[in-house]
Amino acid sequence: MRKKNPWAKGLDAGQADGYVSRELKPFNPLSMTQGREMSMVDEGVATLELRGVSKAFGPVVALRSATLRVQPGSIHALVGENGAGKSTLIKIAAGVHRRDGGEMLLGGERVDFGSTAESKAAGIAVIYQEPTLFPDLSVTENIFMGRQILGKGRRIDRQAMYAEADALFTGLGVDLDPRRPALGLSIADQQIIEIAKAISLDARVLIMDEPTAALSGVEVERLFTVARRLRDEGRALVFISHRFDEVFSLCDVVTVMRDGRVTGDVATRPNG
Repeated sequence: MRKKNPWAKGLDAGQADGYVSRELKPFNPLSMTQGREMSMVDEGVATLELRGVSKAFGPVVALRSATLRVQPGSIHALVGENGAGKSTLIKIAAGVHRRDGGEMLLGGERVDFGSTAESKAAGIAVIYQEPTLFPDLSVTENIFMGRQILGKGRRIDRQAMYAEADALFTGLGVDLDPRRPALGLSIADQQIIEIAKAISLDARVLIMDEPTAALSGVEVERLFTVARRLRDEGRALVFISHRFDEVFSLCDVVTVMRDGRVTGDVATRPNG
């Protein structure tokens, strides 16, 4: 059982005032280009929810009352032009930035992260386009950096760590040698290692920021297979991309952003 989030705060009555939930409709590509209002997802308690979030950097307003609602067991796309506010919204969820207004909820509980460490501890992981691993350490050492498994005499139990790393890769359906050094690994393999690290931390929200930009077609398909496995386990995934073909192939819901605002949320398939 997951420990209660130490940053969670009880919801006060009326905090959800003004929050309107609307029925989810099938995706219509024209709605993205013609600017028509789109439906919001509302299917029980969301794993991650940002309500009316605003953020400014000096005179530049990056977010204007933006809302994002990510359900468990779903892959949720976040799309929009450069400067639409996608990165800022995600960085607030990841604890990189503090929001100026609005609220954030994790599993229905209000949270407020002051650092990326707090966000990770609460179960939010971000997989970046080009992960930063320690090249001279093994794959396993990168996964368990700072939290090595200890055996007798409080010595690092490498065999237990190798076994755990191997089990993580098996669960993800990928073939990676946990003993090999990270040096020389492809971007695709480095992303898989970051995902394995997130799963080892029991992440319930995984945010993938333009993960396919540097991948080949085969590597993209492998990443999508892993993402679907995570979705089927009940985890919530946010997929940021400019490639609509990938969005429609992978994602269940699309949130469109423009000029710091969320235009709306739509289903990519008639049957969800």
